[in-house]
Amino acid sequence: MKKVHLNELNNYIIGNYPLKSNHTMSKMSPDEIAEVKDHFEFFDKDGSGLIDLDEFCQLLKVLVPDASHDNAVRGFETIDVDHNEQIDFDEFLDWWKMNWTVF
Repeated sequence: MKKVHLNELNNYIIGNYPLKSNHTMSKMSPDEIAEVKDHFEFFDKDGSGLIDLDEFCQLLKVLVPDASHDNAVRGFETIDVDHNEQIDFDEFLDWWKMNWTVF
C-alpha cells in the first residue's frame, strides 16, 4: 500500500494537483480498516454514521487549515459518489482505499 505524506493529501485537497488514481483499490487489513473507521467516527460528530458537509469542513480544517470552503465542497462531492449530500463509511473507505493509506 502506498504511503501518502500529509503534504500530498493537503496538495490534493487544496487543488495543487489532480487526484492520481489507477482506479484499483488497495487491499487493507482489518486493522487498517478499523483505523480508518476510527477516523471516520471521530469526525461524525452527531454519531449518525454519516459525514455531512459541515462535519467534512471540520475534518478538512484539521488536515488542511488553509483549504477554502470551495475546496471542501469539491472534496466532499468527490467522495459522496451517490450524491445524497452525506458521506457514508463505505464511500469514505472506497475513496481512502483508492487514494490514500492510513497515516
